[in-house]
Amino acid sequence: MIITSEMVELVNYKVPKDRERNNTLFDLSGTAHDELVFTRWYEYFLDKDAKHGLYDLFLQTLLSITGKKIHITDFRVGKNIQTKKGNYLDLLIYGQGSDEGKSIIIENKIHHWLHNDLLDYWDDTPGPDSNKLGILLTLDQHPIPNSVQGKFVNILHQQWLQAVVNDSASYSLTPEQRVILEHFYNAIMNLSKDLNMNEQVLFFLNNIKTVNDIIKTKQKTTEYILSQLDSAAVQLGLRLGGTRSSYYRTFQIPQAQHIYYTIIFEALLEESQTLWIVLEVNGDGLNQLDKLDLALTEDINDARNKGMKHRSNENSAWVHYLSNLYTVDRDNMSNLAEFIVRKINEDFSEITSKAVAVLNSERSPD
Repeated sequence: MIITSEMVELVNYKVPKDRERNNTLFDLSGTAHDELVFTRWYEYFLDKDAKHGLYDLFLQTLLSITGKKIHITDFRVGKNIQTKKGNYLDLLIYGQGSDEGKSIIIENKIHHWLHNDLLDYWDDTPGPDSNKLGILLTLDQHPIPNSVQGKFVNILHQQWLQAVVNDSASYSLTPEQRVILEHFYNAIMNLSKDLNMNEQVLFFLNNIKTVNDIIKTKQKTTEYILSQLDSAAVQLGLRLGGTRSSYYRTFQIPQAQHIYYTIIFEALLEESQTLWIVLEVNGDGLNQLDKLDLALTEDINDARNKGMKHRSNENSAWVHYLSNLYTVDRDNMSNLAEFIVRKINEDFSEITSKAVAVLNSERSPD
């Protein structure tokens, strides 16, 4: 591939940074895009009996955004309200006592298309039209269907939550209330950031060909690394194992079972330009780890003194029995196979031979 002047110019250009995205409880629980979960949270914040005491803040900011003059103070909120036709509306704020007959109908949409019968929601809700307000709550602007023009208005999730947060300064929130509100706010804002075209997207669209050409140079670099790993295995007298992964390669040790080398090279393609060489144990070898530790105590201590790691990463399927992280400079990158061969011979070969002997001593005779 020819490195063009456009590629060089683009590499030197200031590429837009990632937009900040705050992880939330929604991300951790896998519900960051779950419409029903967000409906329950809105119900929670509009609940007059909830301890957070934020129901008025949520209601008044919502009404302020719509510009509609509905005064409602004595109310309840329900979700998934079934109409006589069998449809279900997401949220209904309904007046009681002196505010009976006043209602706010909310249809919540997050990454779903509008197929709901909004007119049925409207007609099924008691009270005169003048005391009702329908809200189509979406992530981006959405037209109101002709059947409910003048009855429903479109409000964006981020509009509402931004207004809530702005006006919350006048409320005396406890630390717990503040944290809960911040998580909900950030979850909504994350949805908006994911949806809206940002500077990075525009940068890519304005430079599609050149960016894709640069991506191809990364793919070529990966292919070069894999070829160097193939060469290193041959020089070491080892067999290549598994598939040609884009971030690691395994070297099988002849006459050995359940112990092999793994070369993890994904960071060679990052600014750190590092790779891990790992002596890995799996399968039945996991049952012999304590025996290995006992037999190799002195060798393991020597390895640790050199900065190597012992059993640094393990699960039920495998363990990184011995590993070391290496920085690969430009000269060594140009002779990567020789670098890997040298490091395995210097840092791993002796202890590997001893580990193989221990594991083989446990094998049943054929």
